[in-house]
Amino acid sequence: MRAYLLGLLDATWGDSIGALAQAAELESDGHPVSDARSAAVRAVVLRRGGRSADALGVLREGWRTEWFGWAVSSPGGSQVYERYVRAELTIEAGQLEEALRWLASFEEHGLFDLVYLAPSHLKRAEVYERMGRTMEAARQYERFIALWKGCDPDLRPLVEDAKRKLASLPRHGLATGLDARANP
Repeated sequence: MRAYLLGLLDATWGDSIGALAQAAELESDGHPVSDARSAAVRAVVLRRGGRSADALGVLREGWRTEWFGWAVSSPGGSQVYERYVRAELTIEAGQLEEALRWLASFEEHGLFDLVYLAPSHLKRAEVYERMGRTMEAARQYERFIALWKGCDPDLRPLVEDAKRKLASLPRHGLATGLDARANP
């Protein structure tokens, strides 16, 4: 776990040499979980280097299927970070339906997914909007806004931006949750 977390931090901060050293350390133990974690670190390095398609390929290759009990009881087992990055990479690749499936997974697992729940609604709203599916986009913006209504001040601009985007969507004659509470 230490090498995995340090690798992700190094990769996120732009230290690809340190990140790749941590990935190699993970690979040295030969355990499938370590190999999957190494793939996640390598994917972040590739993405930061402008190679999103390669990063997505590495994540797909290194993916592991977990027993449900492990997935809901462990932050590593849930692959929460990897699922979110994979969703972002599939969006970048234009694979929007697949991205929506990954983003929907944050409502299915467990406690460790909560940190990504609201951001997943925001991402889904943006994807639906990009697809021209404005009613679904509106619902996702509403869910994001409701979940982050009392967010930290530093995150408030994201909520305000989501409100602006929601207000700009055509309503198709339907009231939204923010317009009329009678429509669930």
